[in-house]
Amino acid sequence: MSIAARPLDADALARAGFRTSAPGHRHAEASFERSGRLDQDAPRTGQARRIAAALLRLWGMAELADSACLAVSELVTNAFVHGQGETVTMRMFVADTHLRVEVRDGGSWTPRPRPVDLLAQSGRGTLLVEAFADAWGVTGDGTVWCVFHPAGGAR
Repeated sequence: MSIAARPLDADALARAGFRTSAPGHRHAEASFERSGRLDQDAPRTGQARRIAAALLRLWGMAELADSACLAVSELVTNAFVHGQGETVTMRMFVADTHLRVEVRDGGSWTPRPRPVDLLAQSGRGTLLVEAFADAWGVTGDGTVWCVFHPAGGAR
């Protein structure tokens, strides 16, 4: 079973707030305004996942869709649940050897992984990102990033 979302066409990507680079370049950014209500912001995770899946197909990296979409789900959800900024921004970049996904909530805090409570119903998102991504971390400005290498790519 795949968690990759249904394809989006170019018009749907534009309505979703998707901005892409010039033809021939492979990087994109999508920003989502925070409503302040989790029930209204929850659909943004699916929207971010659909954007990520569409970009990966567009960039010829569909084999990364399941892992990357799982990471996008976790990082965007964490940004909406725990973040403090008014905007959640997802960026994706492709280099010759890897895909990099970045999520930032626009707040002034730096996210930190918490110890996992094995009995809790949530709190395992960063463990999933760590398991599926080839590398991940947090920058000084609070941007959470992860890297994926295509099959046969350099690690």
